[in-house]
Amino acid sequence: MKKDVLLYTGGEDFAEIINDGAYYVDKTPYLKDLLTTGAIKNSLFIRPRRFGKTLNLDLIRQFCRLNYQNPGDKSYQQKLFVDNGRNFAVAGDDYKEFREKVMGEFPVIS
Repeated sequence: MKKDVLLYTGGEDFAEIINDGAYYVDKTPYLKDLLTTGAIKNSLFIRPRRFGKTLNLDLIRQFCRLNYQNPGDKSYQQKLFVDNGRNFAVAGDDYKEFREKVMGEFPVIS
């Protein structure tokens, strides 16, 4: 029997989309380019309406945010980006050093 695919329209919460098993186009390869080149200081995210600007910003927030109660704990991000069974690009071995350096390491204001 074929499983129904959940499509969110207007979803702004990355964690909700991933945890609910909804359809998501992988934008995680852009994280490395954005966060290692220093482009985040000068980035302007412009796209037409309904192109996922807020969702992409939430993706960055979820990836980088620091756990204030236990600063070394990256289990939330590990579960969301690596251990979710979706084969995101950022979960690959090419991104291992990047994940160790950036994932769950920064305070985020949003």
